[in-house]
Amino acid sequence: MERGTLVINALIERGVLPKDDSQVITGIIQALMMLLHKDEIGEELFPKVIDKLIEYVSEGLTNKK
Repeated sequence: MERGTLVINALIERGVLPKDDSQVITGIIQALMMLLHKDEIGEELFPKVIDKLIEYVSEGLTNKK
């Protein structure tokens, strides 16, 4: 099991993330990261974009409906 999935499993066990397939959640995060092209976004803006993307995805995953 890869490290990312282990982290996701730990967050699921703590109730931070919904009980879902940890490999799917890890894959979603990896896919989002691959969609971004640092050179197209720009060196200065890229870290801010990544931070916000992670924040928005995390909020969506942890939003209790």
